[in-house]
Amino acid sequence: ISKEDIIPLICACREALTDDGILLLETPNMANIDGMFMRYSDFSHVIGYTNLSLKQMLSICGFKKIKIFSPNILFKKNIKQKIWKLLLKIHNFLYKIERKIAGMNLPTVYGSFLSAVAYKSQEK
Repeated sequence: ISKEDIIPLICACREALTDDGILLLETPNMANIDGMFMRYSDFSHVIGYTNLSLKQMLSICGFKKIKIFSPNILFKKNIKQKIWKLLLKIHNFLYKIERKIAGMNLPTVYGSFLSAVAYKSQEK
């Protein structure tokens, strides 16, 4: 979905919700080590999100209460997946140090994907 079309689309989704409605989204996480690969691995991808930009986009559309997290994907963990998880933790630790030294904002979600739950009403 193009940058020009995403705001009207998400705003229309919010308007279509009942007062206690919830919007659920999932997208690749550009703050992840594989973010750029996921962004450009498919020619149709035109925009990517971090937890910060996804929250900003949902706020622009009028959502007041927004939760963004990495979805829990359950699968059998073999040795390769355990090693990958350890290397990813090391990478994220070094990434955080680099961003702090540079005085840049830190992402709060580092998983491969971002899930968002956006509530139409703030009472939820």
